[in-house]
Amino acid sequence: MNLAAQFSIKGNILKFAPNRGWRTYPGCKVLDEIEGREQPEDSYYREEWIDSVVTANNPDERDVGEGLSKDRLMLPSLESSPKDPVRLRLEKEALQLKQWDRFFCPAGEEFIEYTSKKGLTVVECYGGKTEF
Repeated sequence: MNLAAQFSIKGNILKFAPNRGWRTYPGCKVLDEIEGREQPEDSYYREEWIDSVVTANNPDERDVGEGLSKDRLMLPSLESSPKDPVRLRLEKEALQLKQWDRFFCPAGEEFIEYTSKKGLTVVECYGGKTEF
């Protein structure tokens, strides 16, 4: 039986497992401090990836699938360990996409919004030019 048939997901939040990827320049000591790490430091393995459906493609990639978001589905009666990417879950768990829209914001990001027949909406962002 698929997850959608077992649980109501409308109104619940999909949370992602921590997802840091290697990069070619050092940084992110402040992120370490915010997260309360014992020894905050700037390093090459500190870039946060948020809702990514692609893997990092670095010459010396440390982990297969690095950068690919994995969800932790948080429902009233279920707390799962990291699983498939959300996009695959939408397809595999028979939620069946009702529609998807692609649009661009003035800063240059491309967003794709998926809405399932069960009312779950996921927004993905690509190619952001906004500085944080």
